[in-house]
Amino acid sequence: MNSNKIIANIQNKTATRASRQLTLHNAAALSLCVATLVLAGCNAAPKPLNSPVVAAPVSHALVSPVSGKPAAPTQGMTTVTGIAISGVTKRPLVGSPVYLAEVFRRPGDPPDAEGGFLLDVSHSPSAITDTTGRFSFINIPAKEYVMVIGDPYSTSEVVPKEDGKPRLFLTKPDNLMDVGKITVKF
Repeated sequence: MNSNKIIANIQNKTATRASRQLTLHNAAALSLCVATLVLAGCNAAPKPLNSPVVAAPVSHALVSPVSGKPAAPTQGMTTVTGIAISGVTKRPLVGSPVYLAEVFRRPGDPPDAEGGFLLDVSHSPSAITDTTGRFSFINIPAKEYVMVIGDPYSTSEVVPKEDGKPRLFLTKPDNLMDVGKITVKF
């Protein structure tokens, strides 16, 4: 091999290696964008973002063949179910993402202290409503959550209390929590 071919080969390998590193860097940046962390105070209204939604499908596992409702969660975990209703059409929301965003407070703060919630669309518990608007989060960690219904990057709503502040869902281990019908504004 002459020296020009050796230099060209080395440059090609270097370019390929740099391209792989750039691709890995872009993949990491894309993962970071997809796993966008939305941190808002529990007393603040959420701000919609303009990006595509990433949602995991609802898990239909562990449904009781007798009642058709989710079976009891495995030990130490919890299951949350409910029905999402459109406030506009008064009909069930079909195919809508539903997320549970974990609530955080400073260590040592009482349970009623102000805090924030974290919605990570890649890791937060998520479901997609079925044709009846029903959603189920099966065998999730028992924590305190706020619920976000809809696409967090466009049309969504943090489920509110009557005063407009986010409604808190305190789940307990070994418990099946049915939150009932939840009506959203859209």
